Amino acid sequence: VPILLVGNKLDEAKYPEEALKAYHALLPEALPRKLSALNPKQLASLKAELLALLPEGPFFYPEGFAKSDQDFGEWVAEIVREEAMKRLWHEVPYAIATKVEEVAERENGLLYLKVVLYVERPTQKAIVIGEGGRKVKEIGQAARKQLEALLGRRVYLDLEVRVYPDWRKDPEALRELGYRSTLG
Repeated sequence: VPILLVGNKLDEAKYPEEALKAYHALLPEALPRKLSALNPKQLASLKAELLALLPEGPFFYPEGFAKSDQDFGEWVAEIVREEAMKRLWHEVPYAIATKVEEVAERENGLLYLKVVLYVERPTQKAIVIGEGGRKVKEIGQAARKQLEALLGRRVYLDLEVRVYPDWRKDPEALRELGYRSTLG
């Protein structure tokens, strides 16, 4: 693996060339470089050199995808849940789970995402839907905007609200809804 020895602020050293040579003596295999970190051209040149020296490796994430340790469905579900909680945390604290049921490419270039919001009681379902569907529409619009910005493409986000009684107390339901146990 190549090593670069980069000297910054060498212009402030009494003997800049000697300083760089002394450091180079400690790392003889290193490629010595001088630069001013305040100079954008020199920084761009260093960045280009570093990138050229990096070895090729496997992709850790799907190409073009936001970097996350979550899979795509978990990631989408979490964005929808986040937007729901921003608007409903007073009324339905911690009682909303989200799960992606369908992901499909549409002929018109849209990415179709069907996401279900789960609550524990019918009264909570009514709160999440809101009068005339306004609340769930607001959640969907905000989540869609965020998803489109992150994915760089148009998204059709289809939200549905369902009752799943006492899902927070049921270990199997928690696993089904994507919550991993830290207890083993």
